[in-house]
Amino acid sequence: MVPVEGSARLEGGARSAGDAVAVPVGGGRARAGLEIDHSEPLGSRVAISRAGRRPPAHSSHRKQDVCSRRAEVWRGARSRSRDWPSRGLVRLCPMARSLYYSRGQFVSYRMNDERGFMTQLEARQVKAIELDILTELDRVCREHQLSYALAYGTLIGAMRHSGFIPWDDDIDVYMPRDDYEKLYDLWKQGALGGHYSLVSYRDRTSINSYCKLVDTRTRAVESFLDESAGTLGLWVDIFPLERVDITDPAVHRTAKKEHRLVWWKYIAASNPRYATSALRRVVKYMLYPITYFADLYAISRKQDEMARACHRSAVSDADNERYVLLLDDVMSRNIIRPDELFPTRTASFEGREFAIPAQAEKLLQDYYGNWQEVPPEDQRPPAHVRSVEWVGEQPYAD
Repeated sequence: MVPVEGSARLEGGARSAGDAVAVPVGGGRARAGLEIDHSEPLGSRVAISRAGRRPPAHSSHRKQDVCSRRAEVWRGARSRSRDWPSRGLVRLCPMARSLYYSRGQFVSYRMNDERGFMTQLEARQVKAIELDILTELDRVCREHQLSYALAYGTLIGAMRHSGFIPWDDDIDVYMPRDDYEKLYDLWKQGALGGHYSLVSYRDRTSINSYCKLVDTRTRAVESFLDESAGTLGLWVDIFPLERVDITDPAVHRTAKKEHRLVWWKYIAASNPRYATSALRRVVKYMLYPITYFADLYAISRKQDEMARACHRSAVSDADNERYVLLLDDVMSRNIIRPDELFPTRTASFEGREFAIPAQAEKLLQDYYGNWQEVPPEDQRPPAHVRSVEWVGEQPYAD
């Protein structure tokens, strides 16, 4: 799940005033004449190359005589000397980036590498892959006695639709911090299937402070984030719940700091081109130069360290024991009593059984209000992804 403007999640996991638009994005080398710049590091914020201005990376290895090499170097120097103003402008000015992207003159190499079979996936295929990811998470949790529970829009889907909310396209789960860390260790030991991976700030595979379980055979462009922040496979969001003494003032101080960091990070990572109104777009463009150079991985690390500092393996006074979410959203809306969460029970989701909180109905009522009523179309959140491609070594099969 990715936050957008607003403090509360809508059905489907988005927030109340989401800045996302479901816009199809072309893949492959659909735009003629583009050369992909593979020299930029994978974790860089910008990895773009001017069409036709830079020779392919492998060209330097070709056997050429001295004169032709000198000529190529001279031509490259002249091109770069002519091109540096536009390159600098694109890196510093988001509005210029938007213009060049829209005109097809610049493109992120992450969206255009030639690895495996590239197939644009439909909504039903996206949901089928996400369901398989959730099934893999459930398998590992069962085998190793780890606890988890469906959360947010996924939980509404299970309770009201026995599956996905029709307009939703992601899956969210809660997991107690102790089990969350065990899952991370199990992944490093190879307990997950070969094409599944946990991504997070910890190994700089994601800017998020929490883990996502992804299918590495897919590549999704998130609606809320700038392309230069990276692309992931389709995912299941795993939100760690901290066990805390709710009367501890330090917990509430941390919650306020976490909330500020969440907004700072996602303003920095958001794409100013996508907004729900002209005013919001202007505000994003104004803030973008300030937040553009923020170290998103460092912010996520700080978030996670503060959250873990609040976690307790046990709380002396059982009446004050609560599970809270500190890494995302607002803590005051995510305070769960132990008996509301455990023991988990199961519910049908797309024909398969998954764990849900013990008092799922109460949690949904506290968070959403009348969750059983289907909201009108104009109150439904936008999609979480703009496009999804299959990039596996084998072609996608339904």
